[in-house]
Amino acid sequence: MPIYNLSDVPEFLNVKGRFDASSTINLTAQGERAIQTGTLQLFLSQIGPSEGIKNLRLKINRVRGTIALGIAGDDARIEFGEGCAGKFFARLWRKSTIIVGQQTTANSVRIACDQSRVIIGSDCMLSDNVLIQSADQHGIVDIVSGRIVNDKMRNTIIGDHVWLGRQSTVMPDVKIGSGSIAATGALVTSNIPPTSICAGIPARVVRTGATWSRSPTALDQYSATLVEAHRTSSAADSNPPEA
Repeated sequence: MPIYNLSDVPEFLNVKGRFDASSTINLTAQGERAIQTGTLQLFLSQIGPSEGIKNLRLKINRVRGTIALGIAGDDARIEFGEGCAGKFFARLWRKSTIIVGQQTTANSVRIACDQSRVIIGSDCMLSDNVLIQSADQHGIVDIVSGRIVNDKMRNTIIGDHVWLGRQSTVMPDVKIGSGSIAATGALVTSNIPPTSICAGIPARVVRTGATWSRSPTALDQYSATLVEAHRTSSAADSNPPEA
């Protein structure tokens, strides 16, 4: 698995800006082949006023589509799992992390990070113009004390097999449980339990005990697993062991 130093990158990598010797990109053989053949378009650039980016850790497995990353702060960690596909656009300011699980797809997602972590599970489906806003990006000042009150690490966690509908937005410090759905235009500002559908501004749970399938006519692997787990749990609840 080749690891390239971003201060001296090979010609096939599209890297712009100043990255020091502590910044690296880790490519699987399939990931490197995807970039060299054009199956994956990877754009990595420095943004902001920093004199140079330190200690960036970027890992790319076999991915198809477009990944465009703007890095403004040191100590960023970014990882795309095996089989990811689609269009991913992200900007990272102060120390931030983005991890995208295997087989997750995105028609077009924007991720904003500033001293925050975004963890996206496996086999998620992110529709057109989804925004994951994992930080405020600007200070909120308490007038009485003169303190900035939102300067803390933030976390946005999206479980496995989650469907974020077209033009939905996920806000900081939100956890969306595995198997759930955020409807078109939903503004998710609070935690959503697993296998639930949420909708609205702000989003509220409108149905529980539901999930989704990539096929409109049949269960896929993940939805079938969730259905079977529910049946097994229901059977166990209805037939408790004898005392």
